[in-house]
Amino acid sequence: MDRRQFITGVATVSAVALAGCGDSEGGGRELSDRTAEDAVEQYYTAANDDDVESANEVIHPESEAHPIEEADLEDFDATLIEVNQLSTREFVEWEQGGELSEEEIEQEVERQEEVLNDVIEFFDADDAALVLVTEEVDGEEIETTVRTVQDDGDWYLYN
Repeated sequence: MDRRQFITGVATVSAVALAGCGDSEGGGRELSDRTAEDAVEQYYTAANDDDVESANEVIHPESEAHPIEEADLEDFDATLIEVNQLSTREFVEWEQGGELSEEEIEQEVERQEEVLNDVIEFFDADDAALVLVTEEVDGEEIETTVRTVQDDGDWYLYN
């Protein structure tokens, strides 16, 4: 699977590099202190550095995308511009682009919350979150969302 396939898979509902994330001896954050945004930043940093081990640290081990291999990161070349966790309502409004009535938004929020609850149940996780990523790829700025899950206090990407 190439980088686009992975990001597309992760981001279907779908800033700066995080230095030293997960490196407790090097002054970085302990994994248990990692936020959903940190997990996304660590993935981008690792992918840009072709660091498969660090990338796999933030992909949930039970995710369809885990584990990734060196070949999956060969063409990864995205500059992370901004990373923000979204509320379910913010996600729905972003995804729909203002095309829904208030009642339709509320219905979609409920549906998305059910999806997130199903994800939490599937992974036997603590929480789930949607993260809005603004990135630059080939000179083009794009926004996408990445789904994350908190399991045993750590945040991971999944698809």
